[in-house]
Amino acid sequence: MRAYLARMTINKCKDYLKSWAYRKISVQHKLFSKQKSVLQDTLIQQDEQTILMKPF
Repeated sequence: MRAYLARMTINKCKDYLKSWAYRKISVQHKLFSKQKSVLQDTLIQQDEQTILMKPF
């Protein structure tokens, strides 16, 4: 019984990892993290420019 349950669990996990739902989440995560880093870079550049433009 233990071997049967273990094999069933392994197969269900493999099926999930091959499924479209899992791959869609993975793709979305990669896209949002890339956009987030670009946004952070532009904000940092804007802050640096405002600091450099400030008169002493």
